[in-house]
Amino acid sequence: MLTVRIRRVVPVALAASALFAAVAAAGPSRTPSVLSSRWDATVVVNGVEIPFPFEITRRGGRTVGSFFNGERRISSTATRVDGDRVIFTFAQYGTTLDALVSDGRLSGEYRRGDKSLYPFSAVPAGHARGGAGAPVIDGTWIVQARSAKGESAWRFIAHQESGRVTATILRVDGDTGTLAGSFEDGRYVLSHFSGARPLLVEVFPIGDGTMRMRRTSCSRTRRSTVRTASMPPVGSITADSLKRSP
Repeated sequence: MLTVRIRRVVPVALAASALFAAVAAAGPSRTPSVLSSRWDATVVVNGVEIPFPFEITRRGGRTVGSFFNGERRISSTATRVDGDRVIFTFAQYGTTLDALVSDGRLSGEYRRGDKSLYPFSAVPAGHARGGAGAPVIDGTWIVQARSAKGESAWRFIAHQESGRVTATILRVDGDTGTLAGSFEDGRYVLSHFSGARPLLVEVFPIGDGTMRMRRTSCSRTRRSTVRTASMPPVGSITADSLKRSP
C-alpha cells in the first residue's frame, strides 16, 4: 500500500442502459436475454477490488465487450455466446473474459489461456456517486518519488467535474492510464483497468493545500507499497513526498 503527501501546484452520468434480446445468425447459441449497455464492474487482484466501467453492445450483428482507457474503447476481437454464458476474447491482450449472466448480473473470470487472472463481477451501471461537498482537487500536483530509473518526482494531473474526477500519474516511462472515480467517505477513490494494469488510488484532501495519496498497484505477483511521508522543506526533494511545483 503506497501513501504519499501531495501539495497542489497548478490549479488547472449517468450511463444509459439498454436491454436487448437477439438470436445468433447461425448455430444454437443465443445472446443472454438481458444485457445492459454499461456495467459497473470489478476485478479482484491480490485481494483488492478494482472498479471500472465495462460496456456490452451489438455491432454488425455481433455482441462486443469493451474495456475503457478514458474515452478510448478496448473492444473484444471475438465473442462466443452459449445460453447465459458469454466469452469475450481480447486478442490484443491474449486474454478472455468468461462471464455468466444471472439475475441481471455478470460473474466470472478474466483469464489468460487456462489460467485465471482475476475474478470478475458486474452490475448494471447506476448513478455516478459523489458530488455534494467534494473538495476541489482539479489541477497538477507533484508527487515526489525515488525509483531505479532515477526519477525524483511524478506528476498527478486531475480533471474534476463536480465530485467526479479523471486523472493520470505521469512517470518517466509513461503514465498509469486514465484513473476515474468519485468522492466517498472523505477521500477520492480512483481506479483503472483497461484489461491490463489494474490500479487503485485513494486521495485524501487535507485542507491546507496538501493531500495524501495511497496507491495500490496490483499485478499477478505483487502489490507495491510506499510509506507516508511528511512535507519536505521548500526547495528540497524527499522520496515519497510532494512539494509545490515551480
